[in-house]
Amino acid sequence: MPRATVIYDIACQFNVHFGARVSRSDYLKFSDTIQIIWGIGLFHIHGHQDVCLSRYSPDLIPGIGKVDGEVLETLWSQLNEICGSTRSMTAVHRLEVLNDHMLDSNRKKMLNIVQSLLRKYIQALQASEVTEEGYRNLTANADQSLITRWIIQAEEAQTRHFADVTAMDIFDVQLQRAPTWAEMQLQLAEGPTQPSLARSVASWLSLGLKIKELQLRIAGLVKQAGANPTITERLDIDRRKTRLDNMIDDFSQKANQYLAKDILVGQGNADSDWHDVELGDEAILPLPSNIGADQCRDHGVGYLVDDELKLRQGQANDTLHNIQINLGHRSFLYHTAVRQAKHSQHKKSRAWDAVHQVNTALNVHTAIYRRCCKAMIALSVSSVLLQRYQELKKEHFQVSQECAEKTFPGFGP
Repeated sequence: MPRATVIYDIACQFNVHFGARVSRSDYLKFSDTIQIIWGIGLFHIHGHQDVCLSRYSPDLIPGIGKVDGEVLETLWSQLNEICGSTRSMTAVHRLEVLNDHMLDSNRKKMLNIVQSLLRKYIQALQASEVTEEGYRNLTANADQSLITRWIIQAEEAQTRHFADVTAMDIFDVQLQRAPTWAEMQLQLAEGPTQPSLARSVASWLSLGLKIKELQLRIAGLVKQAGANPTITERLDIDRRKTRLDNMIDDFSQKANQYLAKDILVGQGNADSDWHDVELGDEAILPLPSNIGADQCRDHGVGYLVDDELKLRQGQANDTLHNIQINLGHRSFLYHTAVRQAKHSQHKKSRAWDAVHQVNTALNVHTAIYRRCCKAMIALSVSSVLLQRYQELKKEHFQVSQECAEKTFPGFGP
């Protein structure tokens, strides 16, 4: 059966009742022997919902080649060059000038169509070699049975694309999202044993983790402010320290409900009664990770170790997510602000200020993650979790240029 591909900016909505509208019309007729494959141009599809990318992207429609699916948008870059001359024209004069430039563009396309096709053919051959090499590298260590199954699933999805666009959802990236800190806390609060106690314990431990994070954030602000902070920066830091002191007081008061007075909290190489620890910016909180897993179990509060370990996992997951966002944001700033600005090597420019702010946030999240990993080790974490939450290294903060370069073959869809 012959097929026709219709690429429209809002094809995901337009095609829903297209057949019904045509059948009710007295003037529109459509052959039942033609299959319509709907698509959305690459210029617009990235502004749609995530599901539209796999269902309507031209890159996933077999037979139409590597196209962007846009027509009028390709003229904008050329018409932008004449916008200055048309600004003072009358409406009729402006219309004639724009029409002349569009006709000239169409004429150039007609005269240069052979050279354009030859150039695109050469580019297609070069891109084909690159993608084939990438495919070989990607499947080199994969099980052949899995590769065969994936190929069959892809072919079935593209065959069913005409009847059911949801069949293309198989091309979506299937990621199992790690549980967040809030989800872990809710899971502990809804524990089967003693719900009221579980809620209070989860809330108390979460408060301790928030205190440790706030301490690191204040340290980051102090470092960012430098030796001569402004009055606004000093007031902001002072407000945060006041809030930190209140949180520490609240945490220490609630600790009496769960911990015995003879429990010792580690402070450097020495131990001291946690009631006597000075609650300053570097206060040693009576968390199970500071007390020690063995001492907690000896005093009958081993459940606190398990609860903090779960909360630490959620904290680590949130922190890794924030690190990924910061790395992406920094790469975006390099591409759009730093490299486009004049005198980009002057690190005191406005473009570099935004990068420095992202780096400060990145350093804080990195410090939080490292503290979190140390706490999990103190809680006698299993080797499986240690393998999952590995130590961050310098190469982990580098973004591949192939992922950020739009001209790289296969970028998209």
